Amino acid sequence: MAATKKTTTIYINPGSGKVKSGSKKQSEENMKQFIADLGVEAQCEFLEIDDQKRHVYKLSIKKRTHEIKMPAIPLKDVRYLGHSGQNIWDFPRLYIDGSSWIWKYALEVLS
Repeated sequence: MAATKKTTTIYINPGSGKVKSGSKKQSEENMKQFIADLGVEAQCEFLEIDDQKRHVYKLSIKKRTHEIKMPAIPLKDVRYLGHSGQNIWDFPRLYIDGSSWIWKYALEVLS
């Protein structure tokens, strides 16, 4: 009789939990940079702060509207682009229409 091997699979989503609460001014600066990184014209409106401490915005781009949940922390601590010295595990996620993304991939989702 062969031994049965039991395995456990763990799925993780680094950076998707609560973030530090920051100022509206900081989240606005982050949104301005996010829009600049997208390279398209967009309209942005602040809505609220959610229970994870992210600032919620309505982003209108390319005739579509998206809900963006942006951490209100310094830009250098949220804007992961895969540059040398950046560790993806150290960056929180943005949420776009309910799905979480690291900055670099959030840009691709909206492109």
